[in-house]
Amino acid sequence: MNKYRKGYRLEREITNLCRKQGWVAYGSRGSHSPIDVTAWNPKTMRSRIFQCKNTEMTQRQADKLAIKIKKESGLHTVFGKVEFYLVCKIKEEGVKWVAI
Repeated sequence: MNKYRKGYRLEREITNLCRKQGWVAYGSRGSHSPIDVTAWNPKTMRSRIFQCKNTEMTQRQADKLAIKIKKESGLHTVFGKVEFYLVCKIKEEGVKWVAI
């Protein structure tokens, strides 16, 4: 399976998980932007943005990448009240959300 297809599957998995939890969720497949999945909860009026990386890394690597994405994207200044997550595979722990 190629990298694009693996990434697409992870984005779809996150989108479906959010929908099962009552969120309205959409993916931006192949956009090459810092936003892969956007979710909004109509009951709580909260929003979440996800950047999905389908590569296995340590928790420390994931934390460093999350900081880098936050700095480079500028999303923390534009979307101050939105939860932003990096989704990746942590070695020996499986898929995990890292809050940015």
